[in-house]
Amino acid sequence: MDKHKKIYNIEDIKLGDHLCVIYETEDEHRKLLTPYLRQGLEQNEKVFYIVDVHTADAVLNYLRDDGVDVDSYLDTGQLKILTIGESYMREGVFDPDKMINLIEHETLQSIREGYKGLRVTGEMTWALRGLPGSERLIEYEAKLNNFFPDSKCMAICQYHKEKFHPDILMHILETHPLAVIGTEIFDNIYYIPPEEFLSPDLPRIKLDRWIKNLRLWKKIMIELKKE
Repeated sequence: MDKHKKIYNIEDIKLGDHLCVIYETEDEHRKLLTPYLRQGLEQNEKVFYIVDVHTADAVLNYLRDDGVDVDSYLDTGQLKILTIGESYMREGVFDPDKMINLIEHETLQSIREGYKGLRVTGEMTWALRGLPGSERLIEYEAKLNNFFPDSKCMAICQYHKEKFHPDILMHILETHPLAVIGTEIFDNIYYIPPEEFLSPDLPRIKLDRWIKNLRLWKKIMIELKKE
């Protein structure tokens, strides 16, 4: 991710970005996902939505209510609604590396089909059901950061705040360069790059980052007082 790029709205994100959203209400979910999906369609990107707790109709109605001609995009294949069985659990066991290979394959396929790239979003509640391999969720989220920056793909990983344990959500924040809380986007100061996050020396790395952030916050406050 370009460290100098400023992200303020969902419309500002670009191919190569990897975001998590931690939301609490259905209204937050709709307000974030509607423009995200719509923008991808209007920008000639292929769009995949992986459903779990929401039905396909519920998601498609977000777009219909926003005036999008959903059926035309479905007919051309530019918009696809996938199930967990067609994505994360397609081989019966969740394997982070194979899922990333699938995303890479679909990204290249979208480009061959004439699209600018691939825009993905997935509901992650499937990982709470004890499905085989689901214990590797955090490893997957970390490894995705080796793929996205140089790719023609972007993704939002969806996490419902009330359904996931705080420990998991803290790791989710640590594995996403950009974070959405409700509908508000943040350049994530808690993000840890994969080569560090997957290191056995993670506790020391995390402590050093916390200390760095404390010093940075103090510097910012001093500068603000000067104004």
